[in-house]
Amino acid sequence: MKKKNIYIPIEIYYREFHQRLYLISKAIKKNFRVYIGTKYGIDKILNKKIKDKSYGGIYFYKSNIISNKNYLNKICNVCDNFVILDEELGSAVSNPNLSLSIRAVFDQRVKKFFVSGKYWKDKILKHDKNFKNIVANTGWPKYDLIKDKEFNYYIEKSKEIKKKFGKFYLFSSNFGTLSQDGLIKMKKKQIKDHSKNFWLKRKKIFEQNINDFMEFIKNLNDYYSNDGKIKLIIRPHPSEFNHSDWITNTKSIRDKVSVIYEGDIIPWIIASEGLVHRGCGTAIDAILLNKNSFYWKPNRKLKKSEENITYRISKVIKNLNQVKNFNIKSKNKFNYIKNQVENFKNINSSEKIVREMIKLKTTKENAIKPENILKLMFNSLLRSFKSVIIKNKNQKIPHSIEVKNINNFYKNLKNFDDIKIRAINTEAIEIDNLDDY
Repeated sequence: MKKKNIYIPIEIYYREFHQRLYLISKAIKKNFRVYIGTKYGIDKILNKKIKDKSYGGIYFYKSNIISNKNYLNKICNVCDNFVILDEELGSAVSNPNLSLSIRAVFDQRVKKFFVSGKYWKDKILKHDKNFKNIVANTGWPKYDLIKDKEFNYYIEKSKEIKKKFGKFYLFSSNFGTLSQDGLIKMKKKQIKDHSKNFWLKRKKIFEQNINDFMEFIKNLNDYYSNDGKIKLIIRPHPSEFNHSDWITNTKSIRDKVSVIYEGDIIPWIIASEGLVHRGCGTAIDAILLNKNSFYWKPNRKLKKSEENITYRISKVIKNLNQVKNFNIKSKNKFNYIKNQVENFKNINSSEKIVREMIKLKTTKENAIKPENILKLMFNSLLRSFKSVIIKNKNQKIPHSIEVKNINNFYKNLKNFDDIKIRAINTEAIEIDNLDDY
């Protein structure tokens, strides 16, 4: 049966996977067929479309930063529409103008540019009026999941975490670079993605991050030497270089502090006594979940750009001992975020995004034929073998995208059933209405 297909590549599993599945739950109810997978898995589907001379569908991506312009041409040559939901343009951005110069570069091939709230829509239009017909203030599926009372998955996961770790504060890291080795890796990435001049402008920021990181480690040691009774769990950022630096630098207090990068962050926030951060967008999540949010201020003068909304909605602390016996009244913080988060009261972002995609002129296609079952089984075994012998996991995609994980998600979404889920290749899955088969 021919339908409008949506192709969704995942780059950061823990940040994107669940919220994309929630968006998909709304899309298939409006008769879309959706393919979700790694970039590699979705690219294999595009190659198959080229081979079969199939054209149509919507390519749903996280930004328009695709350094390989030939690849963007490839997408647009086989898909009707290229749409963007850029999660880097969020509440934690300290330099909006710099971010816009990088991430809001107008390209006529982009048909929709979804943003989290009125603040960013106004900023983008002021930056470049060419966005007028494509920018859409929809909000993010991420906040749908937080507010949806029908979704049990986060609550059940948080109970498991609470049972295992007891009382703890959660530190959501976003230092970016944690050592000189990390700085070298960051330099290579920045020059590869942008330019040497771009790196030189950013170099001081990352060098300061290393200094702040070392100060935080000292503060962490002081916290435990002062009988810190409630444990701190550190969650490294998925793009942080290197997660192993956390382990090395907390060696002396290994029995008191845990470094864990596992699962979606939302259940961890729910299970915690409060969130500690240094200007991270998870502060918004904490406020929406009625959790304490603490902004850890390093021993230096903050730049004006660092005193953003995540700073204003949080209790500013200079040392970790200040988190004790403090309760934030979250209700008083909502006025700060109403322009940043479109749907902080209503569950509507995913539905709004789907309505915007319905408006696009999109060619209907047949379902993508899956790989031969024997080939699928062989590739799956090969992938499992590689994951065992390769010690350093991919921080961005630490788990494979599998049918069982998707089934588990939808089982926890009340009043949502009658779906067909099947593997197309080892790294891409098809999700569709069961009634259409």
